[in-house]
Amino acid sequence: MVTTREERDKEKSSRENLGKFFYDLAKATFTIMVLTNVVALFKGENYILAAILLVVGISATIILARIAFPIFKN
Repeated sequence: MVTTREERDKEKSSRENLGKFFYDLAKATFTIMVLTNVVALFKGENYILAAILLVVGISATIILARIAFPIFKN
């Protein structure tokens, strides 16, 4: 028989795992899209594409982090 405390613990654990997942996605997005495009900008490769991908990477990182924050907050 599952008690209410066990249910709350399971829900809390589930929320923590989901929040960690979104934060990890934000970190991976930042690493892949932002840092690699900063290097491309310094190497002198296609500036326009690198700048666009840089902005998309920063935006995606912010969006994913903003999704994760309320999950942890509750």
